Amino acid sequence: MKIARHILLALALAAGWGTASANATVIAAGSYDFNLDFTAAMPYSWANVQFVLASLLAGQNLSVTFFTDLNEGGSAIGPGTIPGPFSGPATVTIGAMDPGLTDGLFSVRLTLDTGTADIGSPIAFVSSSFPGTPIASVPLVFPSTVPEPATFVLLGLGLAGLGLWRRRT
Repeated sequence: MKIARHILLALALAAGWGTASANATVIAAGSYDFNLDFTAAMPYSWANVQFVLASLLAGQNLSVTFFTDLNEGGSAIGPGTIPGPFSGPATVTIGAMDPGLTDGLFSVRLTLDTGTADIGSPIAFVSSSFPGTPIASVPLVFPSTVPEPATFVLLGLGLAGLGLWRRRT
């Protein structure tokens, strides 16, 4: 019965840790590219990227660049740069006067220059006015992170502990 309480406590803690970061994604320095298809939302006048920054520190910069074609092709528009320190909601908006943006297919690159940052609720959307109600939106999904080696060490220690406990009984 005692071991069952320990297992339940461990599962409860793990579930709590998993949900704490569900609304934000920690990104590392680098570029993140997203291809966007808003052909079903045409015509529109503005293209937008919106997110919540939880921890952009002093000396860090997050930039958003729009490209008129998929896969970061065509003309680059921007970047719009958010300098640290900053926390809160941010929207980067451009007018869709360029024919490369009005065809409904374009791409966006988010670039963090150094360190890590917490980004929550990242979406791209198009609107017919500025500021406008989204006509259509697409969530920006960052690539999943690989577990740190410490995670595997903790898992291994837990399994070893269970093996020793079982051996004693």
